[in-house]
Amino acid sequence: MSASFWLHNTHLGQVSQWMVAGCADTRNPETERDMVPPIDRTNAKPGWIEYSFTKNVRTDATGTVWIAAGVRATWEGRRTYHFDLVETSIIAR
Repeated sequence: MSASFWLHNTHLGQVSQWMVAGCADTRNPETERDMVPPIDRTNAKPGWIEYSFTKNVRTDATGTVWIAAGVRATWEGRRTYHFDLVETSIIAR
């Protein structure tokens, strides 16, 4: 399967970069460990940036696959990120 999404960055610079993460699995992604490895980093440039990832995954017995996207905070601080236009593509085999 593959997934893509757009993330709005309001901050710019290497000091304030956080990890962008994505996950596709048969388990509900509830912890940071479920969202590794990172896709990329935030704040490479201001504005909307498209991120994507691809993963081979089999459905569970009910045909379910969990798909998630997020930002990994590296320290406590106030940030606002907006996600939009999340798209997925699944190829049956």
